[in-house]
Amino acid sequence: VLQRAIEFMRPAAVNFILQELVQKSRPAMLARHQYGCRVLERVIEHFPPDALFNFVNDIVDDTCELSRHSYGNFVVQHVLEHGEQVHRKRVMATLCLDLDAVVLNQYACNVLDKALSYCALE
Repeated sequence: VLQRAIEFMRPAAVNFILQELVQKSRPAMLARHQYGCRVLERVIEHFPPDALFNFVNDIVDDTCELSRHSYGNFVVQHVLEHGEQVHRKRVMATLCLDLDAVVLNQYACNVLDKALSYCALE
């Protein structure tokens, strides 16, 4: 239900969802949840980037762990696809720091593939 509300309503109408997410939980924790990750994906897709800057920072701070997680990797991929350039660069830099471990994890490989797609020209 939250996903659909975020998807089909204006961000101003569902801003209370973002406020609740910010006040009641850490985005990086929600990213590890089967349904929480999907809500975060919709938030990243549909809210203006300037409203999400600090919110996405929390996700990017946990890039290593989330990239290797079965649900978290999708949220990091959404940051790469829809996020600000500064966030994409931070994700790519973090992945490069531990590239040996990244290539050995199927979820992290998916994140790396997305990073190469969206960061290659930057």
